[in-house]
Amino acid sequence: MRILPGPASELARHDLTATIRAAFGPGIRITAQVPLGAGAFGVVHAVTLSAPPGRAVAKVHTYPGEGAQEAQRLRVLRAYLQPRGVRVPRVYAVVPASRASPGDAVVMEHLAGVSIRQLGDPERLSGGARGAVQATVVDLLLALHAVRRPAGYGDLTGPAWPTWGAYYGRRVAAVHRFLRTDAAARGLHPTVRRVADAAAEQAPGILATFVGPPTLVHGDVAPANLLVDPRTYRLTGLLDPLDSCWGDPALDTLMLTNSRGHHYRFLEAYAARTGSDAAAPLRYWFYMVWEWLSYFARFGLDAPAWFLAAAERLAAALRDHPRR
Repeated sequence: MRILPGPASELARHDLTATIRAAFGPGIRITAQVPLGAGAFGVVHAVTLSAPPGRAVAKVHTYPGEGAQEAQRLRVLRAYLQPRGVRVPRVYAVVPASRASPGDAVVMEHLAGVSIRQLGDPERLSGGARGAVQATVVDLLLALHAVRRPAGYGDLTGPAWPTWGAYYGRRVAAVHRFLRTDAAARGLHPTVRRVADAAAEQAPGILATFVGPPTLVHGDVAPANLLVDPRTYRLTGLLDPLDSCWGDPALDTLMLTNSRGHHYRFLEAYAARTGSDAAAPLRYWFYMVWEWLSYFARFGLDAPAWFLAAAERLAAALRDHPRR
């Protein structure tokens, strides 16, 4: 279950010539290639091309199989959100890893704008600018979460489950089994493992507190994945879906505080527009812990200080809410 990444430096140095020709044909040339960034899941390059579409983005994935899954998520999200005014990049091709390419590559449309993270320190922006960014993100979340699947909860293109607990509870149980059986989990802080055990035991009652409809969830609405016009702060693109599903929209609030996003007060503004119930803080920290432990189990991503801090917040939330 645990997958170890290849060397990031290998991905960063990757020559995309073979990848781009596989996507667009042997007659096309790359006239410029610029790395846009690197993260836990891969390296992203912008390329300028000798023929249409003229520009593209290639994301070379670290983990096997993730390229095809991301492409599927992008296509589904694009179909639902483009009519609602939210731009999601078109996928041109998925190029499997080969001797010429160290990882699966998703070749997609180049969208204008900069990420909210690239705007820099939010405290250096004017109050009006921060307010405009906040409004843009809240409007995105409202558009995203207005999409529903009456058939039931579940993976983006998978079978429908009758209850949220039946679906998400299976995800929790799979990660919990890993924590109890895999040697890699022995290195986790004892508090993290203790809180995970308690939360897994109480998962059915916690998940039952969400009674909303099956809602479209992107899965990684973070400042780095939201493109805006740097002059108007209007949204120009939504990128990098992860573990997208039909479920509790609270999952899309977990990463909003990344990259100093807390200075925009996204969480407070979204809650003011949508309302929240008494168990919302408990579900928030429950999801936070299990999503990050899922990354640990599936990809080997480890953030000991954050795991401990999130586990302590979940423990406090469990104490504040009687067992259900």
